[in-house]
Amino acid sequence: MNLEDLLNRKSANVDTRLTLTDKMTYGKYKGTVIQSIIDDNPSYIDWLIINTGFDDKINEECLSYACSAIRSYETAKAERKRGHNDLPF
Repeated sequence: MNLEDLLNRKSANVDTRLTLTDKMTYGKYKGTVIQSIIDDNPSYIDWLIINTGFDDKINEECLSYACSAIRSYETAKAERKRGHNDLPF
C-alpha cells in the first residue's frame, strides 16, 4: 500500500489498517509483503507488536495470522530446547 492508496481508503471510510498483502512501510523489512515477514520471521512481528504497537496498525485477519505464527514459533522453540530439532524455525 502506498500513501495514495492509504489516503483513498481514509476518504472512502475504509479500514486503513494494513492487511496480509500490504507491504511493510518501515523497518528492516520495508517493501516486503507482511504475510512473507510473518512466515519468515514471526519473532520480528512479535517484537513489533510488543515494542511499537504494531497490532493497532494491522487488521484482524493479519493479527490473527501473526498470533498463530508466533504461537507456532514459540512452541517450536520450546520443543528444540527439549531436544526436538526436527521442527521448523
